[in-house]
Amino acid sequence: MGINLLRDHICARLATVQVETDPLDRLLRDVEGVPPQSFIDFHKKDPIPAAVLVGLVERSTGLAVLFTERSARLKDHPGQVSFPGGRMEKHDAGPVEAALREAEEEVGLNPKHVSVAGRLERLPTSSGFVVTPVVAFISSEFEPDPDSSEVLEAFEVPLKFLANKENRRVTYRERFGAKLHGYEIEYGGHKIWGVTASILVGFLDL
Repeated sequence: MGINLLRDHICARLATVQVETDPLDRLLRDVEGVPPQSFIDFHKKDPIPAAVLVGLVERSTGLAVLFTERSARLKDHPGQVSFPGGRMEKHDAGPVEAALREAEEEVGLNPKHVSVAGRLERLPTSSGFVVTPVVAFISSEFEPDPDSSEVLEAFEVPLKFLANKENRRVTYRERFGAKLHGYEIEYGGHKIWGVTASILVGFLDL
């Protein structure tokens, strides 16, 4: 499938997403069995809103997904692979503006190179955030310029590789007494896991 056809297909699928789904309901889909009340209570607390950019970069070889490896000096999720993004600020008009602002700060992504396609369901994190994933197409003109204070490395993974289910490994992790189903994907020495992998696989399955 060519990039233009794939773009149309992705946009059509994103139009079906119920973006206002309760984040806890979304998280409970990953829970094995009945979660303890402590798990429910934690995720009912007032979360910190955040947004990330699921960036689909249009390269000559096809679409690639943009990731960052976070600096080890950061307070939240140091050293982990993530999408560009962060907490929403009071001056942000919404998650789209927050995701674009953070991506520009972290990897030098100029908004003129971005075409927003839609949003995915919000997902809570164990660090007290609730994340809105914003899906966007990024022009081939984009070249990453990471901010070294936040990002150790910016890298891209071919969408075709990520979409191949043979490249996913099923994992389980404990969170507040609940057992959560998840995934790990390794590429080029990087390991994509946790909430980032949950968002990614949710998008790919869509």
